[in-house]
Amino acid sequence: TPHPSPLFFVTIPLVRGILGRHMLRPRSRRLGALRWRAGALLCAGVLAACDPVPTEQVPEPTPSNGRLTARVVAPTLTVPLGLTVQTITEGGRPFGLYVPSNYTADTNWPVTVLLHGSGASGEGMALDFKDYAEATGLVVLAPNSYSITWDLIAFGQFSVDRTYIDNMLKWAFDHIAADSQRVSISGFSDGAIYAIWLGLKNGDLFSRLGAFTPCLNVPNIRTGTPEIFMSHGIDDQERPIDACSREIAPVLVNAGYTVQYVEYPSPLGNGHYITPEVITQGMTFLAKPVGQ
Repeated sequence: TPHPSPLFFVTIPLVRGILGRHMLRPRSRRLGALRWRAGALLCAGVLAACDPVPTEQVPEPTPSNGRLTARVVAPTLTVPLGLTVQTITEGGRPFGLYVPSNYTADTNWPVTVLLHGSGASGEGMALDFKDYAEATGLVVLAPNSYSITWDLIAFGQFSVDRTYIDNMLKWAFDHIAADSQRVSISGFSDGAIYAIWLGLKNGDLFSRLGAFTPCLNVPNIRTGTPEIFMSHGIDDQERPIDACSREIAPVLVNAGYTVQYVEYPSPLGNGHYITPEVITQGMTFLAKPVGQ
């Protein structure tokens, strides 16, 4: 099983802290894009330990209904504990993985696919959420989008990222003892939008969705009735709450979904930010035992 480069735990915080878009800190979209480009140049020219360039070719986007084929099976392989970087195939697109320190394969564990915001990274999300995952006993799979954001947002339809997430889940179910009733998908900002869309399309796989600061309409064609956690900062200047979650949540409730909805003020004055308390609530929701 691949492990991270020895410089991973130095490189990721350094690049993201100095140049990257930290999902726990407020930022403007334009400034974030400039920082992302600067970080990419730095990785290409200076830091050999940066994430490998994806080897797959971006296909011409083709219409997809967003359905996933991965299903929970009894694992035949093992998985390392703690924070690692994995790939489905050698040299392929990486994803962040966090496995709680008390994980054992003789118990089935809750698993969430955790999606980053525009310009961020899966490894960064896994790093940011690892302490919360450890506390709640939640396995985190944090993929990278192929483009700066997810295919549905970048291309207007499901394509390369849907396929990658499907294959990542198949890898995960081969390696991890997953609880089929506690497989979820979650994300922040653009990742929250994608989590809602992919989650509602696959409610027969995902029993729960976690949407931290989403802002888009919801799909008309849906499968299953997953429970939903949604949060939004009341003073979000990038994704105003009135035009986003305050519109989305009632639509989902009226459609028959159970929604745990949380609004919160930002201590920094810009609500495009997740507070530790809200992350704890969301991760606890995703990891909770069936029936609670």
